[in-house]
Amino acid sequence: MNRDRDNSDRRVVVVSLTSKGNEAAKQLSSSVNSYYKKIVKNIPDGEVLDILQCVSKLLKAFEKANPNCC
Repeated sequence: MNRDRDNSDRRVVVVSLTSKGNEAAKQLSSSVNSYYKKIVKNIPDGEVLDILQCVSKLLKAFEKANPNCC
């Protein structure tokens, strides 16, 4: 990670990924996508969207019940 001070306000620290960090993020994203595809291939195509919509509703319900969480 890079930590740089903002030139206009020295109290501000700008944090960013290094090139190595960006590469690690890309690899992680690729691994997550591969795992997701591995799981989803076992669910009939017509049901995947329904499941994702239900999970989205569940997430919104959790967020509404716990607005200060995460």
